[in-house]
Amino acid sequence: MEGINQEALERLKSKVRGRYEKSQKTKIKLSFDELYQMFSNGSLSFRAIAQKVGVSSQRIHQLWEWHFCRLFPNIGGGKDRRKMAIARKLRQKEREDPTIPLLRRVAVRARSFGHSVFQAIDDRGNVYKKRLMIGDKPCAISSLSNLYMRAQKSSRFYSRGNLSITTIRKNSFLIIERQGGSKEYEYFIVPTSTLLENYLLGKRHRPFSIYVPSERFSYTQRDQPKVNFWSFHEAWHLLR
Repeated sequence: MEGINQEALERLKSKVRGRYEKSQKTKIKLSFDELYQMFSNGSLSFRAIAQKVGVSSQRIHQLWEWHFCRLFPNIGGGKDRRKMAIARKLRQKEREDPTIPLLRRVAVRARSFGHSVFQAIDDRGNVYKKRLMIGDKPCAISSLSNLYMRAQKSSRFYSRGNLSITTIRKNSFLIIERQGGSKEYEYFIVPTSTLLENYLLGKRHRPFSIYVPSERFSYTQRDQPKVNFWSFHEAWHLLR
């Protein structure tokens, strides 16, 4: 334990044990060692300990402040333990399966390629509706519209999607979902650096549109798209 050596810790524990046993002899049916072990487990909140012991969480908080907080200098007081409890709940929420259908479909596909997927959580514990953490990479998720013909003189069909620059800048990848001709979902895994570079977004602040062709096309030198999205078709390996 940092800040206190083992010998000094044992002396302090002996002193605190004697004081605890003298003051709590008839008030709580739990030994010093049992309660010490519960406090040592940083994943237990005051409420969880109180439920195990059968007393109020306020009583456990008092015991912590009066006796045990000196034995855990790296944890601090009740405020720090509340922060630990909040962080623990956020970690649990991250590991829950997404409830939003779009995110759930993306998570299933990513896991089929061996990736670990977590929900993206903000500082207040809210789940992002169009964002996932795949491994250690934040990914924006976008679902494109149905196919349509972009230009009257062109025979090429496209799907369009609207994106915000802030979303692109805050994520490492853009994962595009679209229903293909067979009605099965297909995905494009595009690095956001590619979008920033090719759409010249450095000076723009308004939303912009992307157009993904319905199929692979052979482009001439004059007809090169800003981003050849099909080069990122099902490119899940980029997330490793």
